[in-house]
Amino acid sequence: MFVSIGEALIDIINGNCRVGGGPYNVAKAASILGSSSMFLGKISHDEYGAMILDDMVSSCTMFDPSLCNAKEKTLIVQAVPTANTVKYEFLAEGSTLYTLKKTDVLDTLENYPDVDLVFFGSVEALDKSTFDAIFGAICSLSSKPKIFFDPNIRQSMVKDPEELRKRIFKTVGLCDLVKLSLEDLAFLYPSVSEDDAIKNISSLCKANLIVTKAELGSTWYTCDFEVSVEALKVPYIKDTVGCGDTFTAAIATFLQKNNLIEQLPNLDKTVVKKVMEYATVASGLNCMQEGCQPPCESEVEKWLKSR
Repeated sequence: MFVSIGEALIDIINGNCRVGGGPYNVAKAASILGSSSMFLGKISHDEYGAMILDDMVSSCTMFDPSLCNAKEKTLIVQAVPTANTVKYEFLAEGSTLYTLKKTDVLDTLENYPDVDLVFFGSVEALDKSTFDAIFGAICSLSSKPKIFFDPNIRQSMVKDPEELRKRIFKTVGLCDLVKLSLEDLAFLYPSVSEDDAIKNISSLCKANLIVTKAELGSTWYTCDFEVSVEALKVPYIKDTVGCGDTFTAAIATFLQKNNLIEQLPNLDKTVVKKVMEYATVASGLNCMQEGCQPPCESEVEKWLKSR
């Protein structure tokens, strides 16, 4: 089973309320793509929390009911789509953000010994105590699942840039799969060229690093080779909200469905290309919708066959 840990929230896009949050989007997209997927995070008791619960049920995303009645309010985010990206304003005070504890994670995951891949990152990972709680819980599991990490850095929420950089540099070497955007790299290496930043972060990773480059596509780096895939050319782009999350979910789903999770340290070039193509199509199709509305498996397969 695949588990995504972190925040669920409400994105307000063009005046419309949409259920979102990077880790939640990842779990939801994986479920819609046909993966056995769970979201692990706090859900408020308020009306927005009810919206999130309804969305989880409708997308068949598993969740832990014990985490779904938090006294804190739902995190609200004003999302402002631009040509190739999205700017976010977080209304975090008094919200469920940073309330997830190590015991919450352990109590949930220990009930599911079949968890073989765990994803975490995004806003919850920006707070050191919450980060330590989540990562510490994952690392202490006796089942030892593979770890997929995407810091997905929201710079407006970063309190101590240097501390965060050091923590990320330390963490990437402990994970089995790491995904970063060019924006993440620019934050991590503010005075370094793009090529040198990629070389530096690659040297820290255990085996697999994915760098997403928006309309320029993405590249998967291993110790022995790299694979680049162009972005999907779609008829139009509604916005890019949830595009990266769907990409992440599609990678997890392809690995799970093809029994490749345990093979992560030794994937060959042909397999990596197939994973990347699958994820690229899924994320491209998401861009044709407002907010994070991932495609289903049959839609992705149809596009792959038509290429």
